[in-house]
Amino acid sequence: MKKKLSDEALNKLNQTITQHAEHLHPQLQCADAIDGFFTGIFYAPEPIAEYQWLHILYDNREPHPDLDAQLTEYFEYVRWLVQQKQETHSPQLAKACQAPPTITAICHWCEGFMLSAQCWTFNGFSISSDILTDALHPISNFGSPALQTHFLTKDHDLLQMSAILIPSVLRQLRTKLLKALPPQKPIVRDGPKPGRNDPCSCGSGKKYKKCCMR
Repeated sequence: MKKKLSDEALNKLNQTITQHAEHLHPQLQCADAIDGFFTGIFYAPEPIAEYQWLHILYDNREPHPDLDAQLTEYFEYVRWLVQQKQETHSPQLAKACQAPPTITAICHWCEGFMLSAQCWTFNGFSISSDILTDALHPISNFGSPALQTHFLTKDHDLLQMSAILIPSVLRQLRTKLLKALPPQKPIVRDGPKPGRNDPCSCGSGKKYKKCCMR
């Protein structure tokens, strides 16, 4: 796919989300929240499988084909942005952080991020662990419905400064989490290594060469 999405494509995505919002999780019914949700998936300390987050995105509903196609394209776009380690990973967050900041958009983005972060695992710790709580501040504050009213009443200059910190938090997040990881233990196989065309030992049903070998 092309790596950059045009303004026309982003506007079309916004319109499609609005038209088919009933197919999405209540907290993911705008582009800002969707962008935060996808970004959170790629910043997990350990990889998140699709089955762990897809049912959250669609709130256990059947996705609309047009919406699903556009969100798939946008998902890959966010993946590329994160892999490129751009200063601002999200076009929606970039707009939200411009002066004067759109505080509602920032809150939606952070809500989406924290929703996908519920799928995170960190050596047995949940998202509420002290390590993750510290690493995700201030995203967790903006993403908390209980705290949003409090933040919305604050001085806008302070809010703008806090919003500008969010991309910096993202840049530091992976480093903080990796430093906290204990040394990895060597993998010991219980049996012989599967051949290229053997069923993969992970139980996916695919051939080894098409699964864990890659």
